[in-house]
Amino acid sequence: MGMVISGFGNVLYYYLVKSGGALFALLVTYLMPIMTILLGVLFLEEKVNGGILFGLLFVFTSVYMMNKKMFKEMGRE
Repeated sequence: MGMVISGFGNVLYYYLVKSGGALFALLVTYLMPIMTILLGVLFLEEKVNGGILFGLLFVFTSVYMMNKKMFKEMGRE
């Protein structure tokens, strides 16, 4: 079962690279910490502290900068 799910994930990843480009597929890497923190708070009742908020700010800034660059590159073509 794990092989099937991993295979599906790889196929989905390569589809994202093919359709949206490598930069778009890389954004998934930046969004993983956001989802793990959100799920930890919702289901495991974890506390949010200043370090987590600083890290989220860093992640959001990175995603913004990557999208800004991606849209500029798309406009040039």
